[in-house]
Amino acid sequence: MRWNNYPLAKTLKNKLNLPVVVDNDVNVGAWGEYQVGAGKKQDNMMAVFIGTGIGGG
Repeated sequence: MRWNNYPLAKTLKNKLNLPVVVDNDVNVGAWGEYQVGAGKKQDNMMAVFIGTGIGGG
């Protein structure tokens, strides 16, 4: 299957009838920590994830 320009978020939203956002692992990891994790009660937060690469969100 060719994934370039495939409307994945829209397809999942329509199938699941739920809001869907598609982004990279670091951005969604940082957002998750900000919403319900280590940054939950903070006004600002920075996350650095180190794996096969290094990313920030």
